[in-house]
Amino acid sequence: MPITPRNDATFKENLIDIIKLSYSADINKPFISDDKLLMGYSFSLKDDLDAICAQIYGANKAKVIEAVRKTITNTTAKTVVSKIDAEKLFNDINDAARAAYAKASGGAGSESLPEFKFSQDEQLNAILESKLKPLAADIQDKLRGSSLANLEEVKLTSSGTSQISKENVALLALLHISSKKNIDPALAKYIKSKSRFKAWFWLAHESFSGDNPHNLKLLRQKISAQFGLYESDENNRALSDSSSAASMERISFGECIDVFTHLNISKAMYVTKDKNGKEHKEDITHLEFIQKDEERSNSTASKCEGLFKPFAEKLNSLLSSETSNKFETENIYCVNLTSSSTSNASRINKLLKRREEELYKQEDMLILCPIKTATPIRIFQPKKSNFTIVLASQSEFDCSELNPKELNPSRPNYGKLNLCELILTDFKFDTYEKENNGASSDRDIKFKNAKTKSDSVILYKENDDGKDDKNKTKGACFTSIRQSSDEIEYKLEDGVVKMSHFKLPSSKDEYLNFNLLNFAKENNFTLRDDKDSAMFDMKLRLALGNNVVPTSTSSSSLALTLDNLIIENEKGEASDIDKVYLHHCGDKSIYESSSLVKNKDSDMKNSYRATFNIPIDRNDKKDTKLIVYSSDLSKIYDTKSIHAYTGTAIISIGYKDKSGGSYSYTNKVSLRDITDHIVNVVSDNEYPFKTNEEISLKAIYKQEKGSKRYKEVLWGYMVIKSIEYNEVSKSNPKDVVELKDQKGKEIAFKISDVIKKDHLDKLKQGGHTIVFFAYLEGEKDKFKYKSVYGKNHIRIDIKIPLYIKFKDDKLIIYEFEHAIKEKSFKANINFDSSLTDRDKNIKDGYYYINKNINQAQEVKIYEDENLNKTLNVKDEKNRQTLNNVYGIYVNENSANSQILDSIISKDKKYGINLLSKDNMDSFISSFNESKSITRVDSGMWVDGDREVGVKAEIELCNCEKLYADKFKVTKLYESYGPIYRGKISLKNYTYWDDLITSNQVTEDEKNILIAMSENEGNLDAVQSYDSEVLSAGAMQKTVKSTGRGEFSKQLAKFRDKHPKLYITHAMNCGWKVVGKDSDATIYYSNSLLTYGNDITGEELKAIIRKDCNVKNYGKSTYNKPLAAIVKLISLKEFQELQVLDFIDRLHEAENKKLIINGKNFAIKDFVTTKFGRALILDQSVNRPNNVSTNFKTALDNFFADHPKVNKDPTTWKTNHVMYENTLLEYYRDARVQMTDNIKRFNNLKDKLYENN
Repeated sequence: MPITPRNDATFKENLIDIIKLSYSADINKPFISDDKLLMGYSFSLKDDLDAICAQIYGANKAKVIEAVRKTITNTTAKTVVSKIDAEKLFNDINDAARAAYAKASGGAGSESLPEFKFSQDEQLNAILESKLKPLAADIQDKLRGSSLANLEEVKLTSSGTSQISKENVALLALLHISSKKNIDPALAKYIKSKSRFKAWFWLAHESFSGDNPHNLKLLRQKISAQFGLYESDENNRALSDSSSAASMERISFGECIDVFTHLNISKAMYVTKDKNGKEHKEDITHLEFIQKDEERSNSTASKCEGLFKPFAEKLNSLLSSETSNKFETENIYCVNLTSSSTSNASRINKLLKRREEELYKQEDMLILCPIKTATPIRIFQPKKSNFTIVLASQSEFDCSELNPKELNPSRPNYGKLNLCELILTDFKFDTYEKENNGASSDRDIKFKNAKTKSDSVILYKENDDGKDDKNKTKGACFTSIRQSSDEIEYKLEDGVVKMSHFKLPSSKDEYLNFNLLNFAKENNFTLRDDKDSAMFDMKLRLALGNNVVPTSTSSSSLALTLDNLIIENEKGEASDIDKVYLHHCGDKSIYESSSLVKNKDSDMKNSYRATFNIPIDRNDKKDTKLIVYSSDLSKIYDTKSIHAYTGTAIISIGYKDKSGGSYSYTNKVSLRDITDHIVNVVSDNEYPFKTNEEISLKAIYKQEKGSKRYKEVLWGYMVIKSIEYNEVSKSNPKDVVELKDQKGKEIAFKISDVIKKDHLDKLKQGGHTIVFFAYLEGEKDKFKYKSVYGKNHIRIDIKIPLYIKFKDDKLIIYEFEHAIKEKSFKANINFDSSLTDRDKNIKDGYYYINKNINQAQEVKIYEDENLNKTLNVKDEKNRQTLNNVYGIYVNENSANSQILDSIISKDKKYGINLLSKDNMDSFISSFNESKSITRVDSGMWVDGDREVGVKAEIELCNCEKLYADKFKVTKLYESYGPIYRGKISLKNYTYWDDLITSNQVTEDEKNILIAMSENEGNLDAVQSYDSEVLSAGAMQKTVKSTGRGEFSKQLAKFRDKHPKLYITHAMNCGWKVVGKDSDATIYYSNSLLTYGNDITGEELKAIIRKDCNVKNYGKSTYNKPLAAIVKLISLKEFQELQVLDFIDRLHEAENKKLIINGKNFAIKDFVTTKFGRALILDQSVNRPNNVSTNFKTALDNFFADHPKVNKDPTTWKTNHVMYENTLLEYYRDARVQMTDNIKRFNNLKDKLYENN
């Protein structure tokens, strides 16, 4: 479908608003971003200085620019960009500019010279306008031929006007912010192929590859929203307006084709990292990508439904007159071209085969076939599914993979002959390509269900009047009699079932044609004269006397014969087989041989003649590559591996060879049939697997017991994390457990009977896979994932059959780890705050209920899976456990109550409140239905299990959302780590007056702390890049490699003073401290990062610094553990603790004792000024053990150089400030072990120095 540009009347504001999102600093003055010295909209102080000075200084530019340039150059030459003090540079530039101006003006005053900053938006816009010119040129060049290439010059100043589309605004913003200043080839491809959805997805999830701008997620969101997912402007606006929703009325059928060509089909690479920072890559669909991305970002509500539900609703609306089925977003697939000669049908088939393994309930699926393909469309239908196929004219559809036979009598489809319906449409893809009339054009699109109206439709030989059925002669072409233009005409011609419908407006007698191949699977792909066909509810029957006619030929098929196919086993011996398989490298489909006959008279040993009937594109001038093998390799290998597999016969058919209806390949080709090795391991069981139900495994191995060449098949297993399968399966497995009691090619057992308890416990956690291995007795390398001969293992994914989850005020039932939309209930949760104490009650949020709940008014929640220990409320004040049991209950009066309620009474109910009796009844009914579907009545994991899991996701702290993505990677020498510089300075601490009024702090001490803290950090600053595990707060208190340290002591003090806040903001977020004072030790625990273990020291440091390396230096990094620390130390109560700790540290330092001439003094006797006290505190914070020693050295040197000064400071009187100021210079020189000693000294001197 075309991408129709939408004019943006406020393009300038929208463009600039997006660009501004990429900066956190004051852009009107110099700032640092990604180790670059910038100003304005990322204008470089190096490359764009001329333009910047022209806007700021105007006619005076020439007088000052060289001075400005020199100041910047001198600064960058002395200091790395990331360490530059931008505010100091701003002041230095202004001083240099004024001096240069005064000099150039003959001493004239420089008061009128503006400061080095932008004062008007027009100044910024003028420079930005010039920066956008090459970007616009790149868009025009890279998108030539597309609707977005028509981009006129962008005018941002008040004097200029431009007509810019919203799509081009998005592209301009992207290019300006990105370090790559040209359109990505992938994005250009999507736009030029007219796929709005793919372009939108790339902008929303794949843009800025290699970059890490500020507000990356928000930038992607804003840019993709500006580009638009929908053609309709109203629908795109609804995306950013929570009070409205996109309307299906404003969506066209063509838009649906674009979205469903990719959403559930096309690959997207999803990357995750484990606790060691190792990347795991998955090829998943775009819908799965978006869903996973939302899960990883802890999104409180899914956007997928809001984004894509309107497209599904549109299709349901258009088809409502022809079908009663309703299709969910994830069940819609669209066949479309991937090149001029191939379609995405093979990808759809691969996904549907995978879904057959995963489907556990009946699904209605919609298959759109809106475009003519070079070869017939063949789609695989999973069991437990109903198909609705929408077919456009001129398309040939191969029905051979439809209506799978359900052999399980407990399944809904058991015994059904027809599981699909066919809807014809007059939609023309090419017409839509040429002109887009929006949603209104959909009114002209017609749909017609192909099912027959009467009991049966008789097909007569053409030109017959149909009066005497008994006298009909046999013929190859049969047709129904059309009674009116509103009816479908059915025809069987040359083995193809053809339908004629939708009269062409340009002709009275011409209709659109639709073709079906391999129709009537239930009649062995034939039409008969004694039995109706059932497929698609098209009840077709030949006129009496015509017997049986096949429906399995096509004008696009090729009868291929391999005249000399050599088939031998791995030892070069004869191998008797009855069929071979052909892998079509073009459409990636597998075709079974129609015949395989040994050439008895051939001079060549083990020669066969194989025949295939395959679809072929006769207009494709490229050679067609085919791979032949003795088994269906697609069941074991992906396409790439099939091409690399040895032992196959490879043939190539040229353009001329495809022109006829048949072709004989006379060259000798050979394949190797494996007879003495295992080539695959399979199971006849259907998904989903359960551990307490019998499963059967079969090793595909041709030798039989009794044969001299037979070797016994032995078995083993191992349990691994599902996410690790792709990686670990590349090498030989470790720690495989032998199944000593299981032998033979076929074995049957219950998983729970044969595996170890700890392995069963891992499966219960979810996210784990059990892998079974087969090997032949006597083999040296017993256990392996695969060999040169095939696959030696089978992967069995065990999903938790049934559990319930409370999240976001909803109680949801999960069946085999699928959230069931229809089984979601509004609820709230009520608990006392002490429940969240991880050491006492909560264990990773997992609890249990008895699965036999019937019509209970209250369902008790248990701590253990054996249902022995109810989860009771703790009364922390009286240190006792109450009789209040947490449960699932109903309290209609508390629907609006607060989540946290600290008032405990014996009659109070706690747990998950379903709010109404109707809600409770519906939950119990749905739960019992899920029990039946998931087959847990006899037990979940082993026979007799009584419990079902409950998972409560209770967000008590939003630290991760607020701060986890705010860290950047920095370094000290070669040590890399995360840093968050914080935003709350002591200067801006809002509770100074309270502390001063309560006499906890003096005004002088306030000034000392504010001045000194600028040498340290903000109250909410956190980092981990030096020798310590972490440093936090304005005093940068540390946790050392032992887990102890100043911050550990401070956290213990906070715990004892504010226990509830400690539970909510520390323990609930994984942090705890054990002990107090110098013994206080800090620990961190997380179910994913630490696997629930408490860690500290170097192990904790490694977790915190994950992904912090030279590659990511200067980039943003996601840090969940430290996000909790930022939120914790940002609390008002923790800020106050930091300030008072500062005061305590000051008093402790200045009270340190000194002995001078045998007399006892304290440092405070010598140091009384704010400057001096601040210096003492400054060293005490950074090198506390050196304060007394260094100050004594300073005194000794001072008195040595000034022998006349009395060593008793009480005698200094009016000279005290003068002597002290001189003494402090000696103290500066004595603090040699302090980092940045001189700089810190000068900073404090500038702020607090008192003249003599």
